[in-house]
Amino acid sequence: MGVGSYQGFVVVYTPFLFYTFDYLYFMGITLRYDLRRASEMGYKEHPQLVMEKLGYKLLSYQGVPILDCIMIEVENIIDPLPRFLEILSDF
Repeated sequence: MGVGSYQGFVVVYTPFLFYTFDYLYFMGITLRYDLRRASEMGYKEHPQLVMEKLGYKLLSYQGVPILDCIMIEVENIIDPLPRFLEILSDF
């Protein structure tokens, strides 16, 4: 797997297929991980580790420091959803 650019688009390619970043971004369910609320609830580890311990398979991960949150794309939702996670999309 590799990453490159083509005519201004970020492209991720594998030995068999390639996708633009926009296509990959909408392949799963996007969650907003609230860093402050997670910290208040006692989750002090890195958000990727917390999500893996909760049983989620991460597809993408993008930090948004100005909002104290992380946008994480996962394959599926595990009930019950912790208070520090919010569903943003389910394409």
